[in-house]
Amino acid sequence: MGAALAIDLDNRDVQEAATGALHDAFGMERFAVDRIAERARVTRSAAQNWWERRNAPQLAPFWRLFMSVPEYRDAFCRRLGVPDVDPVKAQEEIETLRRRIDRLTESYERFQDYRRGR
Repeated sequence: MGAALAIDLDNRDVQEAATGALHDAFGMERFAVDRIAERARVTRSAAQNWWERRNAPQLAPFWRLFMSVPEYRDAFCRRLGVPDVDPVKAQEEIETLRRRIDRLTESYERFQDYRRGR
């Protein structure tokens, strides 16, 4: 995958990203398979199959890993060419934009009151 997100992904691309991200996120841990099984809430043998790339996680276990292990989420997105997104920074930017919108709305309302002679 390149730097831009590929729109023409197929199942194999996503499966390779999902299993490869396991090695990226958990590869240096001594009990990686056990931790994957715990975080995804699956059996150890299911996690072992993913680790050995026999198959990829089903959607629910994948989502549990994606949402609970930031290193996995980052590795998966990186493998698919999705730009890094810091959720905390994104939330701060959203709050800043909300404050700006509120100030603009207040200014507009004051302007409308002025035009009406209030």
